[in-house]
Amino acid sequence: MKQSESQRTAIVKRLLSLNLSTKQELQDIVQLTSIICETPTVLISLLGDEKQHLDVRLGFDGKDTPVEDAFCLYTIQHDEVMEVPDAMLDSRFTNNNLVTGGPRIRFYAGSPLKTQSGEKLGSLCVIDTKPNKLNAVQKQMLAILARQVTTILEFELSLKVLKEEVDKVQESEMKLKSIFQSSPTAHILLGKDRLVRAFNKAAADFIKRGLNQTIEEGAYFFLFIRSSMIPVFSKMINGAFAGERQVMKEKLAYETGDIWWDIRCNPVYDAYDQITGVSIDASDITGEMQDKQNILTQNTALQQIAQMQ
Repeated sequence: MKQSESQRTAIVKRLLSLNLSTKQELQDIVQLTSIICETPTVLISLLGDEKQHLDVRLGFDGKDTPVEDAFCLYTIQHDEVMEVPDAMLDSRFTNNNLVTGGPRIRFYAGSPLKTQSGEKLGSLCVIDTKPNKLNAVQKQMLAILARQVTTILEFELSLKVLKEEVDKVQESEMKLKSIFQSSPTAHILLGKDRLVRAFNKAAADFIKRGLNQTIEEGAYFFLFIRSSMIPVFSKMINGAFAGERQVMKEKLAYETGDIWWDIRCNPVYDAYDQITGVSIDASDITGEMQDKQNILTQNTALQQIAQMQ
C-alpha cells in the first residue's frame, strides 16, 4: 500500500512540475462539466503528500487546500463516482473545514482520475453550496469526462518522458527505435527527401491494417498513404519542414470498422537547431471521439428535456 501511494504521489509531483500545453482543453472540460451537472463549482483535483492541488477549476478561489480536508481523498478509494448529497448529514464531513467554513460545501460528487497503470491521482469533482443529487446521465457524463482528463494528463506525461529520452539519444541520428518500439502511438521519421528513415511496430501495423503493405526504411513515404490522403499529408509534411507543428484528426474505414486517428507532423531538429526531418505520429482516438459523441448526444437530450419542462 505504501509503495502504491508513493508511486501515486510521485506521478502527481511530476505533473505539477509540467507547464501543461493542454490547460485550455482541461478548462473546457471543467466548463462543460459545470453545464452538464448544473453546479457552480468544478475542480480538477490532484492529491499530493500535503496539499490538494486545484490548478484547473471553476467557481473556487483557492489553488490548493490541506489534503486532510479534501473530499477527493475519499473519492480515490472508489472506482466509480462518489456522491455526498448533503455533507452536513455525512459523518465523514460534518466537521470538515470546507463545510463549516468557506466555501461551505454541502453537495459533492467526484469521479477518480485513474491512470492506465491503476494510480488514482485525484478527481474531477462538482460542488454546490446546497444539497443536491446527480441523475444517472449526469453521473455517467462525469465519469466520461474524468477519463478524458486522465487521458490528457497521461499524454502530457508521455510528451515529457519522450522529450527526456530524445535528449539522451540525440547522437542516434533520428534512429529512435529504442523509444518508439514500445509506444502504442505509430511513429514514422522522414528525411528531407521524404524517405522513411525509421518507424516502430505500431506504425508498421498502422500501414498493414490500412493498405495491406509492409513499410520499409528507405522507401518513399507516399507509397504507404491512401491516394485520397496524399494532398493532405503533403501539405502537413511541408508545413512541418517549414517549422510549424501540424495536427489532423481523421476517420479511416477498415474492414473491421471505422477508426479515428490523431495525426501529428512535427519538425525534427539536430544539435544545431536545423530541421533535418519530420516525425509523423498517429494515435488511435476512437474511444475519445466516441465519448465526445456520447456527451453531445446526452447534452442534446438534456436540452430537449429542459425545453419540454
